[in-house]
Amino acid sequence: MSRQQTSPTRRSVLLTATALIIPSIRSSRAQTTNKLVLLDYIGGQNAQTLNEYIARFIEENPGFEISRQRVPQNQYQNVVLQRAAAGQPADILIIDNPMTPALADAGILQPIDEYLDGLDMDKLYYPGPLSSVRWRGKTYALPNGNNAEVLVYNKRLLDAARLSVPTTQPELAEAAAKLTHGGVYGFCAAAYGGEECTWNWLPYLWNRGGDLDELHSQTAVDALAYWGAFVRRGYSPAAQLSWQTADIEPRFVNGQLAMATIGSWQLRKLDKEAKASGLEYGIAVLPSATKPGDKPIIPFGGEVVAIGAMQPEKARAAWRFIQWLHKPQMQLRLIEQFGEVPNYLPMVDEFRADLNNAIMTAVFDQMPNSRSRTQKLGARYYDVSARLTVAIQGVMTGMANPKSALAAI
Repeated sequence: MSRQQTSPTRRSVLLTATALIIPSIRSSRAQTTNKLVLLDYIGGQNAQTLNEYIARFIEENPGFEISRQRVPQNQYQNVVLQRAAAGQPADILIIDNPMTPALADAGILQPIDEYLDGLDMDKLYYPGPLSSVRWRGKTYALPNGNNAEVLVYNKRLLDAARLSVPTTQPELAEAAAKLTHGGVYGFCAAAYGGEECTWNWLPYLWNRGGDLDELHSQTAVDALAYWGAFVRRGYSPAAQLSWQTADIEPRFVNGQLAMATIGSWQLRKLDKEAKASGLEYGIAVLPSATKPGDKPIIPFGGEVVAIGAMQPEKARAAWRFIQWLHKPQMQLRLIEQFGEVPNYLPMVDEFRADLNNAIMTAVFDQMPNSRSRTQKLGARYYDVSARLTVAIQGVMTGMANPKSALAAI
């Protein structure tokens, strides 16, 4: 599907205005320090787009050189620390947003507050994504767009069962039970041994009033019991313990799953395949609220861009690239390519006005109420998340009860 553009006049006015939001810097002393190293873990088509952007920046900024170095995501944080310890820090870091507190505490990231020139950032970004780049009173990065999980559902199956789209946790459990028959599972959510497992459970904890710093509470126990019951009762396939979103999407399209939680980065592929197969489906916000009408609280994903250079001149040169990368005309393509939505409020109307982005409506509807995963635990988040994944999988398989599983964290 070709991208639907807004009128040239409206677009040019918006981009001219918003491009001035992030201030420029003076770089007269940076002429000898414009050779930069950018470190990331981006792969596939997204990496190709990033390479094109780097080449364009160099073309528009004579004298700059940017060497992009990619490492596997599961090795990224260790490589960042090793480079810094060896006195060879990366100048520009594209990082998963939950990494911010740990890398900031380690002295790897340079605060960027001096470059923001007194801007009221709280009026420019959604609160959740903005909180993910702040730590201990300082701002360490600019967020790119954000992704999120949404509910997809098979319209014909719900209609045949005379069910409305679930909006609450009780409604989801009831619908999953009624839709599970004839070789079709009522609901599915990725629970493989990685971050997506914790991520998918968090809305059901948060919307009950629980949080990651209170995992031994009865609220957390109840939320885990609820989540694990889908597999134990047969409403969700046990195989989801080894599935990611990319594994779930084709199984939803071919009719094995009546409802599923899907990451926004997979939605455009799902839409294309659904149209080809004749599947009638819908997309809704996560049914994690506890009462009808409540707004679901959800986690978000996505990268942030930070300065890792230790020399002031290098830091200023790195900021020049980060500033350029976050111009709306740059971000719009990146965000669409990555399967995300903008968190920078001056870009929201532009993005939503594009009919090609209507598929992201449910993602947008959740963003104002989104929450950073590191809000309570900071640098401890990844360690706790890894243990939570073990607890969640243990409860799903019946190998552990919710209370003892959480007590072991």
